[in-house]
Amino acid sequence: RRASAHVAPRLAPLYTSTLGAAEAAAEAAVEAALSAALPATGGALFWELAGAFVAGGLFFTAVTTAATAVYAVGASNAGRGLRIFGRLVRRVWAVVAASFAASKSEWRADGKTNWREVRDLLWKGLGDAQRT
Repeated sequence: RRASAHVAPRLAPLYTSTLGAAEAAAEAAVEAALSAALPATGGALFWELAGAFVAGGLFFTAVTTAATAVYAVGASNAGRGLRIFGRLVRRVWAVVAASFAASKSEWRADGKTNWREVRDLLWKGLGDAQRT
């Protein structure tokens, strides 16, 4: 007997596709769509795609965090927290706007510098924050 006389039988593949033509057509359609879309946009840069991915992740995280906070503390407490946060944002914006107005007046040297009002607005806001 020769060693080459014994040939191992070929095994059937574990997965045989019955959609061979459909898969090939779908793959060709995807390739055609991608090749048509990328030249129209000038090609997608890595950092554009990475930035979009990060922005989407941040948005999803913010929405999930807000929903979890409402679930954890209740809708009425979450609403109260949002009102306090809104008041804080408005107060900070008022101080920033007054500071910019006073800085602009100082830069123009028009004699309308009102740093005392800015300081008073800041101290009033701090007093309101302590009472809250």
